Amino acid sequence: MTEDSMLCDTLRSLIRSKGVSHVVEAGTCTGEGSTRFLADCFAEIARPRMFLTIEANFKFWWRACKNLKRYPFVEPLWGLTVNRSKAIEFIKNDDVLDNHEKIKDIYIDDIVNPKHFYLNEVSGRLGGLSAKARLASTLLRPLFWKGEDLLRRVLTPIREYRPLIVLDSAGGIGWLEFSTVVEVMGDFEYFLLLDDIHHLKHFRSYATVRQSDKFEIQGVNESAGWMLAAHC
Repeated sequence: MTEDSMLCDTLRSLIRSKGVSHVVEAGTCTGEGSTRFLADCFAEIARPRMFLTIEANFKFWWRACKNLKRYPFVEPLWGLTVNRSKAIEFIKNDDVLDNHEKIKDIYIDDIVNPKHFYLNEVSGRLGGLSAKARLASTLLRPLFWKGEDLLRRVLTPIREYRPLIVLDSAGGIGWLEFSTVVEVMGDFEYFLLLDDIHHLKHFRSYATVRQSDKFEIQGVNESAGWMLAAHC
């Protein structure tokens, strides 16, 4: 996604024509991918009033805070996009994970034990933590941990501002995050950018948007794996 000039042009056009002022991203990682790409697009035109990006993994979030310092308008949040217990329940009961080999043309991170892999992901355990990092995580948690269900909590008060919602999600809960966005935003106008539309995380979200008369696709690149749509 981040190397695609078509997406860059589409986003710039959207920012100019719609005056996008609020951005919420699920999935910061270290901030050097989609977050940096989005921030650069805005910085060239107009800085948004709010740009929140959410990361569950402490090590990734800490690195992202450092990597994104040159974008003072971007605020990395350390927390969970959805409720942890709901995420765990969703992964454990997702029929797609039980039958992924029957679905053609989708990518999955672990074909041997995907539920174990994605449960580790929502627990923030991927990548591991050194003893020093574990200590830092414990000490900093009271100050910086923002809690759970952040998509719902940050989107609810800005629904009327036509936010750009970017789901570069955790692999096992992309459909849960998309469903949360649809539920929270209701009939409000917003823009939705999906990354990895052929991955487990968003192949269902992509299909739903394409089939819905409530979404209007602004741009899509099948080979690069992204889709930008307007909900109106």
